[in-house]
Amino acid sequence: MLVVVGIVAAMYLATRSGEASADDALDDFRDSATVERTEPGLPPGGVYGYDVTGSETISQGPIDITRSFPGSAPAIVTHTEDGYEWEWRLSSDRTETLTYAVGDRGASTTGGRSELAVAGITSDVERTWTPAALRFPLQPKVGDRFSDSVEGSDGTRLDVETEVIGTDTVEVGGEPVDVAVLEATLRFTGDSPGTVEEVLTYVPESGLLVRFESKEDFSGSGQLRSSWDAKLTSLQPES
Repeated sequence: MLVVVGIVAAMYLATRSGEASADDALDDFRDSATVERTEPGLPPGGVYGYDVTGSETISQGPIDITRSFPGSAPAIVTHTEDGYEWEWRLSSDRTETLTYAVGDRGASTTGGRSELAVAGITSDVERTWTPAALRFPLQPKVGDRFSDSVEGSDGTRLDVETEVIGTDTVEVGGEPVDVAVLEATLRFTGDSPGTVEEVLTYVPESGLLVRFESKEDFSGSGQLRSSWDAKLTSLQPES
C-alpha cells in the first residue's frame, strides 16, 4: 500500500510544474560576467519575460502525465564569442537552451541542451550541430524558403525546413516593433526521433524572439508531446 501511495503522490506532483524564478535567472545572468556588444542579428543580453500558455505530456509505458506550463517564463540571453546563448526556463521542471552563431546571413543554431524533470528524475540531453542551421535570417523576404540538414554530436540528424510567411508591425509592452514571421518544421532522427512545428515571430535586426509557437512530438524510450504559445512582455531585458 505504501508503494502504491508513493507512486500516486509522485504522479500528482508531476502534474504540477512550478514557475521558474525570474530573480534566479537575473542572478545567473549577472554572475555570467559576459562582455556585451552590439551587432546585427544579436539580441541585447539580459533576462526577458514571456507570457506562456500550453502543456506537455510525458508517457512511459501505460502511464501518461500531463502538466500545464506556468503562465510566465524567463529567458536568459548571454553573449558568446561568436553569437549568443538563449536559455529558456519554461518551468521549474524544464529548461531549453539553444546556442547561436551570428554571421552575415543571420543567427544559426550550433547546439542545444534540453533538461526535463519528472517526479524527481531528470533527463539531460546536450548536443552540438555540424554545420550550423540558419534559424533567424537578417534580411527575410516573404516567400523565401531555406533548408538545412545537420548532424548532432550524439548521432542525431536534424532536417530543418523554413519559410518566411509574413512581416508585420506589432506592439510589445506598448512599443511598436517591425517583425518577420517564420514557419519551420524540424525533423529529428536517431535514438529519440521526433517532429517540431514552429511559428517564430522575431525582430530581424536583432534576432529577438517576440512570439514562439511550437508543437512537438518525440518518441524513444518514452514519449514527449508538448505545445506552447509564448509572447514577449517587453523589448527591454533586465540586466
